[in-house]
Amino acid sequence: MLTSCATAPSIESNEAMPPNSSPQLIDNNGNVLDEQDGSSEVMLAVDKAERDNILPFSVDEAAKAGLVFAEKIYREHLLNLSEDNCFRLLDYKLISCEIVDSSENEVTSIFRFAVKPVNEAYYTGFYTERGNDEYEGWLILRKLFKLERYDDDYWHLTLLRTQSNFDFSSLSMDFESFSLPYLVEYYLNADGAYSEGAGWELYRRFMEDPDTILACIVKTGYSACWLDDVTPAINVLCRAIAAEAYYSNNGGLEKFTIILEKYESIFPDGATAAVLKTFREELAFVIEKSIPDYD
Repeated sequence: MLTSCATAPSIESNEAMPPNSSPQLIDNNGNVLDEQDGSSEVMLAVDKAERDNILPFSVDEAAKAGLVFAEKIYREHLLNLSEDNCFRLLDYKLISCEIVDSSENEVTSIFRFAVKPVNEAYYTGFYTERGNDEYEGWLILRKLFKLERYDDDYWHLTLLRTQSNFDFSSLSMDFESFSLPYLVEYYLNADGAYSEGAGWELYRRFMEDPDTILACIVKTGYSACWLDDVTPAINVLCRAIAAEAYYSNNGGLEKFTIILEKYESIFPDGATAAVLKTFREELAFVIEKSIPDYD
């Protein structure tokens, strides 16, 4: 038996744009929330607002909870938005639902779903891809969620986070054409060889325009995470840039250190100072890891 109550409209994001443009986030009234860069901080606020609007539900078998949420609860939430809500849908289809972790009273999953919005302008953006073949005319999104069964025996949505739909099938990408928010989001979702070019591009931009990169890390450093969903973006981004500086062969480390010293004198405390401190810590980590351990 399944009981649920999906409620009213929440703000949603205008998620996924081409590399050379900046994403926009729009609330239910069509107001642009962050016209400059579509920061991850606002994205998290968007997902939290939606999460808080989905009420607990009960399903007999714990193993079915994740699938029931992705296939029924979330679908009903979106399809039951009021007629004046700009995120109202004509249709919703679940494409896949993959369990990331589960126990008797917890389920974490990632699901991909296709939507047909009444007005797709409010869905196209930084995290959205256009469907093809059987999903021609649909928009496809990807989200991670966590359900926890409380003592009331109901499943409560405790985490809902929009995930990227990046295509990592190609190692040759024109990272120079990426807007900064897109580049950061790409790097935070890439791993191994797929992240190398993006890491170098972050370093190049930092060396050319430290102010912009520092401001970006201040804005997204603690509000976004790496692939493991745990490591703060501030550590990942600072380590990427510090590593490129350390391994560069054109005096990059010396120039990088000069930049840090300059900005440390300008920002002795505050959010920017915290980023500069993280740069120092991550650089020390990179140097330590580069020294062979012969013991």
